[in-house]
Amino acid sequence: MAEILYIPTVKPERTGFRIQRIRVCAYCRVSTNGDGQYHSYDIQTEYYKSLIQKNPDWEFCGIYADEGISGTSKWGREDFQRMLEECEKGRIDLILTKSITRFARNTVDTITTVRHLKEIGVSVYFEKENINTLDDSTEMILTILSSQAQEESRAISTNVKWGYARKFEKGESTRQRSYGFRKAPNGEMCIVEEEAAVIRNMARWFLDGDSLERIKYRLEDAGIETTTGKKTWSTGTIYNILTNEKIMGDVLLQKTFTADYLTKRRVKNSGQQKQYYVKNHHEAIIPKTVYYKIQEEIARRSSLRKSGTRKGKTAQGVYSSKYALTGIMVCNECGAHYRRTTWAKKGKKVIVWRCINRLEHGTERCHESPTLKEDVIQEAIMKRLHGLAVDQEEEVFLKGVKEDILRAAKVAGGACSKDEIEETIGELKDQLMDYVGKAAREHGGEAWYNERMRKLGLQITELKKRKESIREQEKKREEYEYLDREISRLIGETGRESGEEFDNIFIRQMVREIRVMSKNRLQILLRTGMVTDVNL
Repeated sequence: MAEILYIPTVKPERTGFRIQRIRVCAYCRVSTNGDGQYHSYDIQTEYYKSLIQKNPDWEFCGIYADEGISGTSKWGREDFQRMLEECEKGRIDLILTKSITRFARNTVDTITTVRHLKEIGVSVYFEKENINTLDDSTEMILTILSSQAQEESRAISTNVKWGYARKFEKGESTRQRSYGFRKAPNGEMCIVEEEAAVIRNMARWFLDGDSLERIKYRLEDAGIETTTGKKTWSTGTIYNILTNEKIMGDVLLQKTFTADYLTKRRVKNSGQQKQYYVKNHHEAIIPKTVYYKIQEEIARRSSLRKSGTRKGKTAQGVYSSKYALTGIMVCNECGAHYRRTTWAKKGKKVIVWRCINRLEHGTERCHESPTLKEDVIQEAIMKRLHGLAVDQEEEVFLKGVKEDILRAAKVAGGACSKDEIEETIGELKDQLMDYVGKAAREHGGEAWYNERMRKLGLQITELKKRKESIREQEKKREEYEYLDREISRLIGETGRESGEEFDNIFIRQMVREIRVMSKNRLQILLRTGMVTDVNL
């Protein structure tokens, strides 16, 4: 016969109601950044510390508090999570908190957390609502009250969204900080010159052919810090700066939006919400011409990296910041780019450039593309560019382009300054207000005053249009001046001594494309639009 042993009942380790020294903690939270709210936070912590310590039946287990954190989700509240971990370890019997809204505004979080704590013998006391969660009769009340708290959060979120939408409609940016800019007390974006200089260097380095990784090392070697004060840069941060429309004076509002008011999760706005693009919103760090050149170069480099054939390379190749010919030297027969490669011939290494299609697929895709020695290509290109400066016909062409640009810049200058127009607008507004006052005081002459005010209003509107037109003309003049500098550099740089070593930066700045026509001839397309032939 089996032996039966009797096991007596034991007193539960924790109940939350026991008389002997209940282990008690408090949880506090304030959800805003106002000084008054932080003062409230200090008061809460002092209040609960005193309340627990003066009760002889309670053992003080600490104060858990989260400052400035949303209560719509338990995730992200570090002290809240730490408190729950202590409960799991059996170190807390009772949690005191001011109200349900301080504990959580999410019905699901509130109920699931309270139920789990109840299962492990931990009670939560909500002081404002006078609810102890170990009392079975309180769950229905708790559900109703937490639902109300959640609805309150939803209403707050809706109001905040509405406020942002109104700001966006007015063209106002809500972003306080962006690299290169600070928001002034009046709400305007102001340039931080030290950071703006870094952005200008980034733009120049990138257009000179540096990769994002190379720019990252340049910044770190120079000891330049990021927006957050870090000395380590990421290529993603540099990419975001170079593609940010703010650096050319524009701003795109509502790039992201809050998808769920409970989780506060923000997602990229890909058309789900309205967006607002404001031109000439603030002073630019770089001209629009330079910004668009950067975007074109990014697109060009990206096109070289798209998936393709073996080794992950395509007929367009892979961008290299080291060699200027990469990505600009094109096979005239099949349209593929040329790639730098090394040949071993009679025990000697020779650097050559070959059509990628011919290199990887043989004559199947490209039949006649020639293989060209690097030193021969480089010498021929530099000689031809040098020849532009001494070739009278080409020099006349380049200077003609320069003169066209300068004429356009002169036209864009305008005859009246923005300050003069602004002063006139101010005077007309004063007259307008004077008429408004007189019309209100006098009787019988309303029609005369109304006509005068209508005309003043039309004049003010017209002057505002002229002011905006001048702003646009100034932007164009800035772009023309940039092009002028590019042409001047082309004329000056190509005047160097013939035979000077190959200059990768110079080639990137001046050459848009080199087309391999045959083994004896190249065709160069300059960034000015001029096309010239090179004999090998």
